Amino acid sequence: MVQSNTAVHIIINLAVCLISIGTAVILIWKCGQKKTKISKHDEDENELHQTEMEEKLQRECEEKKRLEDELQNKEEDLKHVRQTIEKLMEQKTSLKNQRTNLNTLLQEDKAEMKVVTKKEKENPLLDKEKKMQKLVDKKTDLEKRTEAHEELICADGHLACGAAVDVSIIFEEICYVGKRGHEKKRRTEDEAEEKEKEQLLAENKKSEELQQKEEELKDLEELVNILIDQENELNKLKNELKQQRDVVDGEVEDIENKLHGGGEFSYGEEALLSCRLNGATERLAAATYSSGTSSFGPK
Repeated sequence: MVQSNTAVHIIINLAVCLISIGTAVILIWKCGQKKTKISKHDEDENELHQTEMEEKLQRECEEKKRLEDELQNKEEDLKHVRQTIEKLMEQKTSLKNQRTNLNTLLQEDKAEMKVVTKKEKENPLLDKEKKMQKLVDKKTDLEKRTEAHEELICADGHLACGAAVDVSIIFEEICYVGKRGHEKKRRTEDEAEEKEKEQLLAENKKSEELQQKEEELKDLEELVNILIDQENELNKLKNELKQQRDVVDGEVEDIENKLHGGGEFSYGEEALLSCRLNGATERLAAATYSSGTSSFGPK
């Protein structure tokens, strides 16, 4: 009867230990699988984030290159416009000088014509046809020169007005181009600022996710450490239980030897054997209960 109870307790204790060890192994394996899955998920997310950042950087480089090309074209157009303005200003200065010269010549012709007319009035009775014809020819020539000078002055005036209008139009175009360039630059800066804000928000979100995953991983590591501690404690209890079992087996063996010896026991010896047997049974039950509590109870 004593051997049967001892064997039952030992089998129960071994079953509890095996179940506890199996549970700890399964939990550790699950934690390892979850940790591997989290690491793989983090690597995939990092690769995806890196790919998105590279695509954004490439788009920004292309946009920057396009804007630089457009700016270079605008600068070339502005340079051409400036050269045109310089040429028009030179033409305007040249026309102004020509007009001044023509006015001077016209004044000289008018003065000379007045002199000729005065001479005609002062000498009306001269009959020299040759001199008269010479004066008439000179007067006619002066009139033709005067008309030609007036036509040139009018033409210069129209040309100068046209040049002034062209210069005004060119200045308006320059102002318009400058205004568009400023608006384009400001719009580009706003877009770049918005992209930086979006990138910063994405990085903050990514950092929060990584921090959360690190906390989860830390919790898993703590759980693994707790399981390892429980496993160590189970091994310790198992060793203690083995020692208790050895002690009980020794006492049972002593009792069996005495029983097989065929001797009679006195009342004191019988009481001592009964106490030893009860003590061994209680120690074995206590060890079994302690093992079960440590395996399934809260730590």
